[in-house]
Amino acid sequence: AAMANGVNFTDGFDTLATVPLLTCSIFVGVLAYISSNEVWSRYLLIPHIVGVEEILPLVGAMLGTLLAFLWFNSPPSSIIMGDSGSIGLGGLVGILFIFIKAEFYLPIVGFIFLLEFASSFLQIGFFKMTGKRIFLCAPIHHHFQFKMRRKPFYNSEFHIKSKITWRFHIISVILLVVGLILFMKVR
Repeated sequence: AAMANGVNFTDGFDTLATVPLLTCSIFVGVLAYISSNEVWSRYLLIPHIVGVEEILPLVGAMLGTLLAFLWFNSPPSSIIMGDSGSIGLGGLVGILFIFIKAEFYLPIVGFIFLLEFASSFLQIGFFKMTGKRIFLCAPIHHHFQFKMRRKPFYNSEFHIKSKITWRFHIISVILLVVGLILFMKVR
């Protein structure tokens, strides 16, 4: 549920949720492919999971769909994901991490979604208890948006959203690499 809501909260700017979903899907696809091969899984000290190769067509379809969506959702977007798409994809990614037995790595690879969910959760809880706000606005990408509006060197709202989105994308790719390294080396 947290993953589904995290993706839903993240889907506020154009492409903001898409690249983290792509990185999570790549992580699942790589691990499913390696775990399905007994020789490779033994060599890399990764548990062999019988039948996990069955999710590879689903992951491939998800990657293709997300890439096509990214093409049309780039600013200015001509289509949007909406609640049904973001909640469905978030739930699917969470289930896929369970299928490949890598639930521990979901908070690492999907940290952007966890951050967005936690910021909204903390903002609501703190406001109900104290009447004050932790962030200027929740989820956290809107907090950054309001903070950057105060800086004089950002010319337009497009520049602000673009800067936040690209930083989140870079963090997502870095966390994908960190997650893969940790998964391969922890065992």
